[in-house]
Amino acid sequence: MIADWKERIDRRQRAHFYVAEKFNKYHYAIGLPATICAAVAGATLFTEVSDARVRMAVGAIGLIAAVLSAIQTFYSHAKRGEQHRTSAAQLGRVRREIEIFEQFTPQSKKEQEEKIREINEAMAKIEEDAPVVSSISDAIARTTLTLGR
Repeated sequence: MIADWKERIDRRQRAHFYVAEKFNKYHYAIGLPATICAAVAGATLFTEVSDARVRMAVGAIGLIAAVLSAIQTFYSHAKRGEQHRTSAAQLGRVRREIEIFEQFTPQSKKEQEEKIREINEAMAKIEEDAPVVSSISDAIARTTLTLGR
């Protein structure tokens, strides 16, 4: 049972870290172009541009900045990534508790049962509060675990 828990925790932890990194990449992939487009569009406000094509291009750049910013706000990639990082860290804490339990198993049956119950409750609480990990992300985590990465 304990070995099964460790394997499941390791897989879930890897999946949460994988998803957190994915959201972090989305955050920068959308946020950086949005910032650059907004800066370019904003900077042209202080210049006199008489060419209609340039004004049109700057308007399009401003529109792109607005769309990217809206996507960034709506999907909250940074926040969602942080939620996955938090879940992964909590799972890591429980995994360390299991490792300590394995190394220093309580002598009495009652203490062992109590510690197992505590670990089970901690795992249940984390899973209850954790954001959803897609089956694809879970499969990637399972593959990396199998390959020993």
